[in-house]
Amino acid sequence: MIIMKYIIGLVGMPGSGKSTALEIAKQFGEVVVMGDVVREEAKNRNIPINSQNLGQLAKSLRNQYGPDAIAQKCIQKMQSITNDFCFLDGIRSKHEMTVFAEKYLIKVVAIIVPDHIRHQWLISRNRQDDSSSIDDILERDKRELDFGVQTVIENADFQIENLGTIEELKLNCEKTFKELIFNDFS
Repeated sequence: MIIMKYIIGLVGMPGSGKSTALEIAKQFGEVVVMGDVVREEAKNRNIPINSQNLGQLAKSLRNQYGPDAIAQKCIQKMQSITNDFCFLDGIRSKHEMTVFAEKYLIKVVAIIVPDHIRHQWLISRNRQDDSSSIDDILERDKRELDFGVQTVIENADFQIENLGTIEELKLNCEKTFKELIFNDFS
């Protein structure tokens, strides 16, 4: 049995294009989404799934069980992966990076988009766990920044600027993922 050794982490502010990047990632391997840990916990606790509730729950889990609580749950999921690597979405802090780096070689890809564009995309995509007003979006951004996501973005190994079409983002992600898989991890 192959034991997973590598992680390709995806990071970006809400609405930056990580979901699109994950569509491409799934073509190369398994994906673990940190937000799914929070969504699963919300379902277990019968908490309605929306941006505010998920944000409060994520903060509560980290306060109650430590800043690596969600990362540890993801590591449990990763232990069943039989590939050499997986993709990880949703790293929020330098502390989480350290937790993953203790077990795996990790390379981080940041998806970068100007705030005003991200905010427009968030309002228009209308996903269940998205914010629907600019005030809610700014509150969510602040929460993400308070977790430490900006430090992870700034220290990413690769940055993909998402300033064009969805197809351009997909092509940039595919190129970056191939470079990581076939050059950095081989």
